Amino acid sequence: MRQSEIAARAVRELWVGLAVGALCVALYEHSMGRTDELGIALGWIMAFLSFPASLLGGVIGGGLGWVIFKLGGGSWMEDVWGLVLLWLVMFAVGYLQWFVIIPSLASRMRERRTGRAASSTTGER
Repeated sequence: MRQSEIAARAVRELWVGLAVGALCVALYEHSMGRTDELGIALGWIMAFLSFPASLLGGVIGGGLGWVIFKLGGGSWMEDVWGLVLLWLVMFAVGYLQWFVIIPSLASRMRERRTGRAASSTTGER
């Protein structure tokens, strides 16, 4: 395994660990009855970890949570399932952004760059 692959794997594991840790703290705090501002705090942590895709994830998760829990009654930001829903959406968009889309784009850019470099050394256009 190359050094860059090891570093990428370590960053991914750290990111997932921080996201899961944020969810665990939120669930613990919820179980202790401390729900004031819990959804907002979890949302900000996940927004930070998933930025800038979190802008889209926040809209999707917030809208989806609001609709689901308005139909069922109650406050979705204080409900444990609302916290989990918010976390899942933000986790998904952040993970896709950082560990699927960006590496794919970087790989394509490297291929184009090496392709151009190879064609310029052979004189092809």
